[in-house]
Amino acid sequence: MLYGRGDDCAVLTRLLTAAQSGDSSALVVRGEAGVGKTALVDWLRHEAAQRGVAVLRCAGVPSESHLPFAGLHQVLRPAIHVMPALPRLHQEALNGALGLSGRRGVDPFLVGVAALSLLGELAGDTAVTCLVDDAQWLDPSTADVLRFVARRLDAEGVLMVFSVRDPDEAVFDAPGLPEHHLRGLDEDASSSLLVDRAPMISVEVKARLVEHHAGNPLAIIELAPLLSDDQLSGRDALPDPLPMGGEVERLYAARAAVLSPGAQQLLLLAATADTADLDLVLGAGSGDRRRLILPRVGPVTRRG
Repeated sequence: MLYGRGDDCAVLTRLLTAAQSGDSSALVVRGEAGVGKTALVDWLRHEAAQRGVAVLRCAGVPSESHLPFAGLHQVLRPAIHVMPALPRLHQEALNGALGLSGRRGVDPFLVGVAALSLLGELAGDTAVTCLVDDAQWLDPSTADVLRFVARRLDAEGVLMVFSVRDPDEAVFDAPGLPEHHLRGLDEDASSSLLVDRAPMISVEVKARLVEHHAGNPLAIIELAPLLSDDQLSGRDALPDPLPMGGEVERLYAARAAVLSPGAQQLLLLAATADTADLDLVLGAGSGDRRRLILPRVGPVTRRG
């Protein structure tokens, strides 16, 4: 179940319904790490399958980003059975790109046209949904082909959805394609998610955790198992600082790693200062040595 995503699901539902009527479209969903992009893609996959719409899916991974057409192989492999319906030139281009023949020197333009033809053929009378998760990590050859296809969709009954992590060191530029920005959960949705994960949670503890994680569903999901029932119910005090799940820690460590040395130094200072006075931290970071002795009054936060 998705909490607080009614408007986002409605956007995808309209596009899926249009694809079933023969109107193709593409959408790039952007959002920060842990905000719920993959969960939304999973929801769309389930919705499409429930409607009898064919689903193709791939996910970019850093370890395969140097392998030409690795992502294209993942997304088109389930549709290879319709390849005999394509013109021979298109079959040869796809066979070469997907490693199904010994052909070398594949023409990217022909691969793009062939992929578009294959999706249209697969759609037939029932439509097809092509889901691309973590598109920022696609190998460049696949990214070029899928962008090419997305810009040329017309009346094939194809819906293409790309999810992209922003900001990230890797990028997925998609000029000309419509975008949808996925925001953090509001207070009500965050509270509902917490109650779903920890039914025993008290009102006071719930309010603190919702404020602490600022609507990031992954952070909320990972935090609940790290706290005891007594802590969640308010019988025991919460740890200070609050623990962080392993995946969230890796996500934010990766984001910090691409910052400038000066920004990393300031971030380290803020993390160790143990003060709620942001001006004091910024002053210390600017080199004012007199401000480097900081009072211990609580975690760094910026309100308002």
